[in-house]
Amino acid sequence: MKFIHHKRVLANQLPDPTSPSDMPPAGEGCAPFVAAEFQDVSLKGTEYMRHTVILLRISYWLGAVLDASMIVPMLVPRVGGAMFGLEHFAPAADYRYAMMIGASLMLGWTILLIWADK
Repeated sequence: MKFIHHKRVLANQLPDPTSPSDMPPAGEGCAPFVAAEFQDVSLKGTEYMRHTVILLRISYWLGAVLDASMIVPMLVPRVGGAMFGLEHFAPAADYRYAMMIGASLMLGWTILLIWADK
């Protein structure tokens, strides 16, 4: 399997003088630096960051809601059995103990996700 490494070049980034380059020499066919281009790039970066933060916050809240919704079925076997379609679900003490530990971890994770959104 062959891996190809792509070099990421930012707008208005100066080339590394120690590396070979296929760019033309200065002043030959290169567009001059324009401040408006730099501002345009920075606005794109700000917009990208805003969308990234929104997606991160959505993932925090989605995870918190899903985790919180599983706490009750883990603590109350009758609810868990009805929720998952298990008739006459009567787990043993070791299963209930493991579910209590799991529910406490789920509650802690829910609180952590809500706190991370602040």
